[in-house]
Amino acid sequence: MEYLSLGRIIKTKGLKGVVKIISCTEFGAQRYKKGNVVYLENPQTHEMVKMTVAYYNQEKGFDYVSFEGFEDINLIEPYLQYYVNVIKEDLPPLPKDTYYHDDLVGCVCI
Repeated sequence: MEYLSLGRIIKTKGLKGVVKIISCTEFGAQRYKKGNVVYLENPQTHEMVKMTVAYYNQEKGFDYVSFEGFEDINLIEPYLQYYVNVIKEDLPPLPKDTYYHDDLVGCVCI
């Protein structure tokens, strides 16, 4: 199973479990749509935790997300600095001549 990184949780916002994500995706509104499944990756152990998006907003270039069952700051704080991933195979196909950034790593330009 191959994962595609969407970003990293950098801090909380407010008391209702919303996290601020520094994203490396241009499609935050699609990736963090309510009900979508993402996987939080522990940066030390690489353990994955499955989460379902409950809320999404974009503000000043950052994505703000909360997850079902984690609508409290005390529940989500242990996940600070975790990476946010999706399963690449679960994403819709890209248009012709469009690629994910990680597909281009190691390619030779001529």
